[in-house]
Amino acid sequence: MEVIDTGDPLSVPVGGATLGRIFNILGEPIDNLGPIRNYPSLKQVLRSSIF
Repeated sequence: MEVIDTGDPLSVPVGGATLGRIFNILGEPIDNLGPIRNYPSLKQVLRSSIF
């Protein structure tokens, strides 16, 4: 995964699909269980709960 400086805060995967999984600092799964698809980011969850 390429890292791009967008000026935004770090965004991390959250939700049921990520429970029990192991990720590196870039948010890539490193537990040999395959990729995680269609997960909300923490930023999306926080915005939806505030507004």
